[in-house]
Amino acid sequence: MSATHEQPADLVLTGGRIATMDAARSWASALAVREGKLVGVGSDQAIAQFVGPSTRVIELRGRTVTPGFQDAHVHPIHGGIARLRVWLHDARGREAYLAVIDYGFNNATHNRHQFTDDDNAWTIRVAVTVPYTN
Repeated sequence: MSATHEQPADLVLTGGRIATMDAARSWASALAVREGKLVGVGSDQAIAQFVGPSTRVIELRGRTVTPGFQDAHVHPIHGGIARLRVWLHDARGREAYLAVIDYGFNNATHNRHQFTDDDNAWTIRVAVTVPYTN
């Protein structure tokens, strides 16, 4: 394969099933990428022209490629509430739980807390202050 374009692609995927999301041409077998952007989608033969001496060529061997989906949104209220929580899912055992809880309370913004472990009964009393500005 040799590049007939002025600039060869940085990456070529060939021999696969490329979902194009185009109703007129739903599937292709190859694609070419240059500088992070698609520069060609089509048959293996059509995309061969994008291959140059430094092009990385990946043979898909029939595997499927689909568009990536990025989700960039936030839920500010839930994010704030999550930062007030103490997550115990990675802690294992009583001592680890106590350490995570203690760390969470010592690093939270609140007026006061009382954490006791008297008689193997866990008691937590917390007064949390959430500033409100108008």
